[in-house]
Amino acid sequence: MSLSARLTFLFQHVLNPADGKPFSIREVSAAITAAGEPITAAYLSLISTGSRTTVSLEKALGIAQFFGVPVQYLRAGADEAQMAYVARLEAQLVLLADAVRAGQIPERLRHLFATLKNLETGQPYSPGEASAAIAAAGTPITEQALAELVSGERRWALLNEVTGIARLFGVPVEYLIGDEEIRERVESQLALLTAMKDQQIQQIALRAAGLDDSARRRIAHVIEREHGERPNQA
Repeated sequence: MSLSARLTFLFQHVLNPADGKPFSIREVSAAITAAGEPITAAYLSLISTGSRTTVSLEKALGIAQFFGVPVQYLRAGADEAQMAYVARLEAQLVLLADAVRAGQIPERLRHLFATLKNLETGQPYSPGEASAAIAAAGTPITEQALAELVSGERRWALLNEVTGIARLFGVPVEYLIGDEEIRERVESQLALLTAMKDQQIQQIALRAAGLDDSARRRIAHVIEREHGERPNQA
């Protein structure tokens, strides 16, 4: 796939969060320039039409950061491994667009925030704590942007943002952007994790790892019930 085709794909599948419509070339060039890498609308037009087939690393970084994809997407070569990488990333972008249209991301984010705690504090993450941790790991996202994603006020998310969020909570990015089957599988595993209150229960859970989803859900329910009935030990 050519550089022109990849840029065209980004314009088609990464939509403006303000109105859900594709960005114009002028909007993209203005935003990238404002972020510190001067790039004209004419330059982007030359790339998108195929009249320009190469781009500097600096400008590739600017374009990639704007669209929320790794710069390797724009600079990948034609060998089989790199083309497979491009295909996987484009599949994720399509899933993300579908997930946004379906409105599923806020609900799944709220489940993560309610289920998985900050290991340092033992308490649920606040949007501020989560955004700081995600940014420290290399994906810039503000507290306000994350809070708006969780509430549903902000409908659109960039791929690097949902990837960073998923990494923080230790779940595959497909949990946020995938179908109901993936959601059910991941949430059954999360239910098992939250039931692991002590080492003995952890060992029981680990032995259940080879079971199917319905069996793991049943075991998680039994473990949680039994642990709740057990008196606290010093």
